[in-house]
Amino acid sequence: MGYQKLSLNDNETVMLELRKHVLALTKSFVGFLAVSGIAIVCYLLTDMWWFLLAWFWFALIFFARYINYRQERFFITTQRVVFRYGTLELNTYEIPLSRVTAVISHQSIMGRLFGFGTLSIEHSDNKRSVYELLPKPELIKREISQLTQ
Repeated sequence: MGYQKLSLNDNETVMLELRKHVLALTKSFVGFLAVSGIAIVCYLLTDMWWFLLAWFWFALIFFARYINYRQERFFITTQRVVFRYGTLELNTYEIPLSRVTAVISHQSIMGRLFGFGTLSIEHSDNKRSVYELLPKPELIKREISQLTQ
């Protein structure tokens, strides 16, 4: 399934298009490597084929998470903030910029080292939408702040 472009309104342009930081895949990748090592060693020691079957199962799980990672997108346009995700079914969450009341970014020490963080957007009636593991949260915050002024 290919990535579908965002449908834009009249006089609307995409200012920023991002996906989650690559570290979002780290836990899955490290788990896959650990299971791979264990499965291969167990297969070599016991010659039981089902260890390879278990490895194949974990490879499919990692592949599905990778495809999901590739499909997640975070857009900032001149009129709205859009978060789009989903592999088999597409889900889109939109916040019009006119309803944004506050933008909060947070970066831990690891986030500052690797360039990722959490972005919280407060909108309409004190609702808060939180987006984690976004690259350059300060840049995103600055872009949204400039567009809402």
